[in-house]
Amino acid sequence: MRRDSSAPLAFGIIAVVVALIALLIYTQEDRYNWNPSFQQDGVNPYDLSLFKKTVAASYLPANFHEIKNLYSDSTFLELQNGLVVSIDPYFEIDSIEISKLLETARNGNQVFISTIKPAKMLEALRPSCVTENFNSANEKRAKTILPSVNGEEKSPGISYMIREDKERFAWTYFDFENCPDEEFEILGSFEAIGENYTNFVKFDYGDGAIYLHTTPLIFTNFHFKNKDVFAHSQNIFDLIPHQKMFYLDPEYSEPDYSKKPPVSESPLRFILSNPPLKWAWYLIIALTIIYVFNAVRRSQKSIPVFTLPENETANYLDVVSRLYQKEGNHKHIIGIQEKLLKRHLRNKYRLHFNNPDQGFYIDAAQRLQMTPEYLKQTLVMLERAKNNSTLSDEEFKNIIDQIKEFYQKCP
Repeated sequence: MRRDSSAPLAFGIIAVVVALIALLIYTQEDRYNWNPSFQQDGVNPYDLSLFKKTVAASYLPANFHEIKNLYSDSTFLELQNGLVVSIDPYFEIDSIEISKLLETARNGNQVFISTIKPAKMLEALRPSCVTENFNSANEKRAKTILPSVNGEEKSPGISYMIREDKERFAWTYFDFENCPDEEFEILGSFEAIGENYTNFVKFDYGDGAIYLHTTPLIFTNFHFKNKDVFAHSQNIFDLIPHQKMFYLDPEYSEPDYSKKPPVSESPLRFILSNPPLKWAWYLIIALTIIYVFNAVRRSQKSIPVFTLPENETANYLDVVSRLYQKEGNHKHIIGIQEKLLKRHLRNKYRLHFNNPDQGFYIDAAQRLQMTPEYLKQTLVMLERAKNNSTLSDEEFKNIIDQIKEFYQKCP
C-alpha cells in the first residue's frame, strides 16, 4: 500500500500560511493593543495618558496632585473643596480604601469615580440596593452610544472600535427603580438603540459628594482626542465644584493579582479582535477539518477491486471464423464481419444503414471523415461478398484486409 503523504503536505501549507500572516502583522509600522487596558500612562487606544496629561496641564502645579497610595497619601483628607478623580474601569480597591474616599467626601471634598463596576461604592452608599433581590447596575450591549450631561445635546458618539470595525460593548448603566428612595441626583445618561440609560449620578455625602460615572471609555486616548468628546468631558467636570484635583494613579510594588484583567485580554479574544489573526485562526481550523475529513476517508475499509469478466466474444468469433474458413464457407464469415461493422457504425456514430440513399452516404462520410464513394464501395463489396459462395482464399483475405483498413480510417 502506498504511504499517505498528505499529512506533511497539509501541515506544511498551514505553517506557510501562518508564517506569512505573522510576517504581515509584525512588519506593520504601527501596532497597537486594541484591548481596553486603561493604563494611566499607556499610549494604546484605550489607555488614559492623553486624559491624564490634559487634566494635569489644566491646573497650576500646586493644584494638581497624584495619589499613588490611598494608605500612605493622606493629604487629600485634610483639604476642603478638593476633587479626587479615579478613572478605573474595574475599581478593585478594598474596604479601607473606600472608607478613605468616603471620609474625604464627608470632610467637604468631591470624589469622582468612573468605572463599569460601581457595585462596591453602591454597597457603601446604598447597601440596600446591592443584594440578591436588587441590582442597581445593569449592562446594555450596543455598538454606539450617545452620552450627555446636564441636558446637553447628545452629540459625541462613543463606540468600542477595533481599528475601523465597531464591536458590541457592555455599557453599564444605573437602575434604581427597585431600590428604596435615597437622596441622589441624575446628572447624565446615554442613548443606546433608541433608549436612554442613566450613567452619571451624584450622592451627597457629609459636606461633600460622591459622583459615580459608568462610561470610562470616554476618557481613553481614542475618544478623548475628539473635540466633541473633549467638550463633553469638560462639561462633566464643570458640574463638580472644586479648586484642587487629586488624581488617583496607584502604584503597585508587586503584581496585583486581585485586579481583574479585561476578559478581552484572553488569548482567544485577542486573536479574534485582530482581523489578520482572526482569519489565520479560521483558516487553520478549516484546513484541520479538511485534513481530518480526508484522513478519515483514507482510513476507511478499502473496497475490493472488482474484476470485470473477460470478453470472450472476440475469441468466439475467431473460433467460428476458423471453422467456417476450414469448411471453405467464406461468405458466412463475410456476413458476420458486415454485421459487426454496421453495429460498430450504429453504436459509435449513430449511422443506420437501412435503405441508404446518396444523401445518407454523403452525411455518413462527413461523420466518418472519408469520401462517400469509398464508404459506398466498401459496403457494396461486403454485400456482394456475403452472397458469393465461390470466394477463393485469396479473395477472402483481400476483403478481410479491406475491412481492417476501413476500421483504421474511422476517426
